[in-house]
Amino acid sequence: MAENIADLFMQMLQGPSPFSNAQGPMTIGRTSEGRNMVYAPGHGLRTEYTSTVKDPRINNGAFTNIPTIFGGTDPISPDAAADIIAGNNGVDPETGIQLNGFQNEEDAIKFAKFRSGSLDREINKIFKKRGIR
Repeated sequence: MAENIADLFMQMLQGPSPFSNAQGPMTIGRTSEGRNMVYAPGHGLRTEYTSTVKDPRINNGAFTNIPTIFGGTDPISPDAAADIIAGNNGVDPETGIQLNGFQNEEDAIKFAKFRSGSLDREINKIFKKRGIR
C-alpha cells in the first residue's frame, strides 16, 4: 500500500499508458529534465504546464513553479499538483529534480517564462527531427 501521494503517483505511472494507442496522443520525446513530451493531434503538445504556488509545504513557503502534468496526462489543479510535490519533499517525482523556491512571485514568473522558452526550443528540435512541423 502506498504511504504517501508520491508513492501513489509512482504506482499510477507503472500502469498502462493512456497514450499507447496509435490514433491518440503519442510520446515524441523527453525534455532535457526527463519529462515526457506528449503530442496529441488536434490538441498540441503537453509537457509540464507550470503553475506558480506559494505553499508552506514546499520550499518553506517560497514561490515555486510546479508542474501540473504528470505522466503526460491532462493538467491537474495547482492544489493537487502541490500535494504531489509536497508529498515528495519538494522534488518533482517525474524528473527527480528538487524544485527551486523564489523570494518573490515576479522572479518565479520570470524563471517560468525563461523555462518555457527553452522548452519551446527543445520541442521544435524534436518536431523537426520527427517531421511533425
